[in-house]
Amino acid sequence: MSTGCHVLGRLLVVVLVAVMVISNAQDVDGTVPVDTQHDGNQDRFGIEQLFASVDESGDWYANWDGRRVVDKAFQEDPADSRCVSRGTGPFEIGNGELVMNGTAPRFYITAPSTGWMNTETTVYGMAEGWGPNNIASITIISRTRHNRFRADPCEARAYYARVFLDNGAVQIKKEFRHDSNGTIIYSSAIPAKRRFKTFDFRSRYFGLKFVVRTNQDGLSVNLRVYCDATDGANGGTWDLVLDYDDVDLAALSRTGCKYPDAVDPFANDDSPILRSGETSVIRSDDVYRLHVKRASVREINPVME
Repeated sequence: MSTGCHVLGRLLVVVLVAVMVISNAQDVDGTVPVDTQHDGNQDRFGIEQLFASVDESGDWYANWDGRRVVDKAFQEDPADSRCVSRGTGPFEIGNGELVMNGTAPRFYITAPSTGWMNTETTVYGMAEGWGPNNIASITIISRTRHNRFRADPCEARAYYARVFLDNGAVQIKKEFRHDSNGTIIYSSAIPAKRRFKTFDFRSRYFGLKFVVRTNQDGLSVNLRVYCDATDGANGGTWDLVLDYDDVDLAALSRTGCKYPDAVDPFANDDSPILRSGETSVIRSDDVYRLHVKRASVREINPVME
């Protein structure tokens, strides 16, 4: 075969690969970092695990087949003692789904006795509608002890991964303090460059993964948000849309907190969260009947390379 044919063949391969990449990125605008570290295994729902579990005995998977309603704050799921209703709004469970309703429902998932430190959390969500206030969203909250905030508002520290339903924007932020009177101190939001502007959250399930891992230096935390627009087809096509290292993501105002795990005890208000969490939270804001399925929380290894 001539040299020209070899060149033409290689060009065709490049074009085919480019077409595949573009097709996998449908509904998405902007550019993102490249990630090639997928584990390749699938969880019990058939969804790809980006990172392997380190101890499956502590992993949590949604048990939402049997029909039931959890409609009171602090009410335990009668079929899953690790799950508790918080916030406002009822939860309807059945046929593999959790339906969250109301202005601010919160679904708390209890970690094993060893806590959750490095985690990969997965949810799929679809909304029947939402309010006009530009806050309608689905959120994963990780590495938190928010269950303790009434006794100690500084224990509410947490990392958030959030998707807004009106414009497909994705962001992360950090919570520092949550007082019983509703006063909350956050960091600035870190936005993703990509938005899912054309994704129809009313008719299709949107996949969201939040990976939280301590970096090798032990002094910072890597936060990654992955999204899947295929409703889990073949395990999902998980695009890395946001990759951020929390070294000193600071509070927007003074917290008055003393964090025992702070890298610098004199600079609490920008310290990464380096202690384990006791809960993970699935959160909804200003959404009418958010359908959630295939949810899981798994302990994984910290950043190894």
